[in-house]
Amino acid sequence: MLTEGPTTRQNVVGPFVGKDIHKRYNLRRANPLAMRSIWVEMGEVMNEITSLNANQLAVQAPESMPHSIEAEQQLLGAILTNNDVYDRVASVIGPKHFYEPVHARIFDIAAQRIAKNNLASPVTLKAFMEDDAVVAAARLQLGGLFGPEAADAPPDYLYYSGGGGTVRGQPFESLNALYSDGTRLGGRSFVGLSGEVRVDVTGKLGIVAFADAGYIGPESFYDGSGDWHSGAGIGARYKTPVGPIRFDIAGPVSGDTGDGVQLYIGIGQAF
Repeated sequence: MLTEGPTTRQNVVGPFVGKDIHKRYNLRRANPLAMRSIWVEMGEVMNEITSLNANQLAVQAPESMPHSIEAEQQLLGAILTNNDVYDRVASVIGPKHFYEPVHARIFDIAAQRIAKNNLASPVTLKAFMEDDAVVAAARLQLGGLFGPEAADAPPDYLYYSGGGGTVRGQPFESLNALYSDGTRLGGRSFVGLSGEVRVDVTGKLGIVAFADAGYIGPESFYDGSGDWHSGAGIGARYKTPVGPIRFDIAGPVSGDTGDGVQLYIGIGQAF
């Protein structure tokens, strides 16, 4: 015997929002004629669904639309892992279908790159996502050598300050520590402070102002018995698919290790 259950509303995102798209049936020893009528009715429902177009869709406020952040993340992950996935969904999904704004932005940038036959991946999209008008960045570095005295420690275990990785504007590893016996070696403690303000000028070009300071001491824990030096400067960043190309020029601000203007060139932000 065949009985028809109540009509159910399928609440989904996309071209079927707010549409009654299926019925529930209870099939108990249905005869062939009854089964035939079911397939005919189901075919009519499917024809109705496929005949829908954008002009027939009910418009809902974004905050009330059904959404899934996890589903958006999974779709973007699939696209950035295999760009062929984009071709399969491009005809039905666009940036406007994403609830999370940053997801819409990632999808849009990926779509533009794929349309130009360029690779869209987490690496190639990173540079395009870092385009806020003004970014303030800071870094704190701490280090300490415990156990051996400086004279007995491997040279690579000792700390120095100066150069692109610590204090720009000061010569590379120009600051060391003064020990009680009057010798100067690498330090047993290190503190590094850095700050940058990054400003976008155009879509690809940005400028940076920065200041760095570094401390090297003979003690394992910072106690102020060592020496500080600092530097500051300006730079430019030019965005490329593999990351921003970095040009920095800096000079000494404090300390007695300065040796004029220093130039730094690299790929990626300084930190």
